[in-house]
Amino acid sequence: MGWNWTGSLALAAALVAKPALAQEQVPPPPEVWTCNAEMVCEADSGRLEIRDEQWLKGDRRTDADLMIDGDTVLLQQRYAKLARYLYPGNARKQDRFVADQFDNQERWLRDDVLGIARPPRTVAGGGEAVLIASAPFIAQIRYRDSLTSRDLVGLDDTRTFGVRWESRHRCGSTLIAHDWVITAAHCVSPDEIKTGLAVQLGVTDISTSQGLQVNVDSAVIHAGYDPRNIYINDIALLHLAPDKRARDPRSVAIAMPDQRPLAPRQTVHAAGWGRINNDPRAQVNATALLRRVEMRTLDNSDCARLGGYGPAKVKFAEGDSRNIPRVHSRVVCVYGNNVKTCNGDSGGPLYFGGNKAFLVGIVSWNKKGCEVTTDDSPGVYTRIQPYVPWINKAMRQKLKPGETRRLAE
Repeated sequence: MGWNWTGSLALAAALVAKPALAQEQVPPPPEVWTCNAEMVCEADSGRLEIRDEQWLKGDRRTDADLMIDGDTVLLQQRYAKLARYLYPGNARKQDRFVADQFDNQERWLRDDVLGIARPPRTVAGGGEAVLIASAPFIAQIRYRDSLTSRDLVGLDDTRTFGVRWESRHRCGSTLIAHDWVITAAHCVSPDEIKTGLAVQLGVTDISTSQGLQVNVDSAVIHAGYDPRNIYINDIALLHLAPDKRARDPRSVAIAMPDQRPLAPRQTVHAAGWGRINNDPRAQVNATALLRRVEMRTLDNSDCARLGGYGPAKVKFAEGDSRNIPRVHSRVVCVYGNNVKTCNGDSGGPLYFGGNKAFLVGIVSWNKKGCEVTTDDSPGVYTRIQPYVPWINKAMRQKLKPGETRRLAE
């Protein structure tokens, strides 16, 4: 792995250099590297690099390559390895070092490679603008291009929704099979399935005709979901209509539902086109560019003890009010640093990994609307792991065009 300030993980250690002699033309001696058990290697010049097991097996990608490829888990593992070497026993400094190094790589990719200006991070949903290559499995749920305001009142009403592409945005979703996307149940209604929804694959900028639009022909909603009780079973699948057009493989990467338990403070990402303007007067619930935020998981028992996350009184019918737990084993709480998913991000993925992503959650609900998350005001996501058997059962359903089926576990 070569030394490259922008392209590889490198830290300038304190160098004790002798004054150079102007007349000296002798080439420097070759560097000798010494590596510890974690493959943190130090050169005789005093500089450090990581050479991980993948590197030993022939994967010679630099840190910049990993960032461009979206392989952020391996990149963070490299940083964590070096952090343990530099700050043994000091978890706070280790975490700060990893976060700073990762931010530097993202800034380099954004500013030097993509030329994308940093969006404000102090408003909900700000995050980083990213290419679809960073989350190729994410799909936009939208009203079909063929629909007009005759089909759906207000679709092209610029006084309410803004420009046409904004009014067509519905929710986020995740491709989990070549003909299925997974989303939140609150994003799906039988009427809209009949009227005409579509999924846009392989798109970064939803204000353009980028990507491939595939019609949705049917849906499966969890039978236990009740719109009056948003706190559980907020999960649904949309079936894509058969499409004979050739699809770009990069547009149809599939996220695998992860069945392992989540560790507290595990780093995860969310992505979507939700609003980034926290102005309460804003009517538009979409932004053109796909954005991604990094967050951490919070233990459910800690989350449930927070103010506003305990049981809620839900009214199901006249005289039928029940105390319903907001936080339970089928959700996951996450928080970030001045970021949050917001309106328009609903149904989108919570995941870890890069192109080979593992889906761990679905954007469900936020306390305090679109205010940014902290560890005492997290967002709450449908947890994928308990629903894997239901997901498999749903994908075996034979549905009629236009059908929305409620399916029990």
